[in-house]
Amino acid sequence: MNSKNNTKDLLADSLKELMVKKSFEKITIKQICDATGVIRIVFYNYFSDKYDALEYIVDRDLYETVLPYIKCKKEKMHLRS
Repeated sequence: MNSKNNTKDLLADSLKELMVKKSFEKITIKQICDATGVIRIVFYNYFSDKYDALEYIVDRDLYETVLPYIKCKKEKMHLRS
């Protein structure tokens, strides 16, 4: 994984950790940056806002995890027909 992805993932992981502790609406970009140890401008190099970061988390953690199972199920259904 290159450093660009590492920083993006670190920011996303910080948001995930903050969401465990408080509601999403109360989380600020500053809190995400402070937890990651980066300045605010770095956050905006990767995300337009915290909603964009949340979408990235969903894509990364949910979609990429579930996709292999969906493909497998489709293949099994195709074999049955």
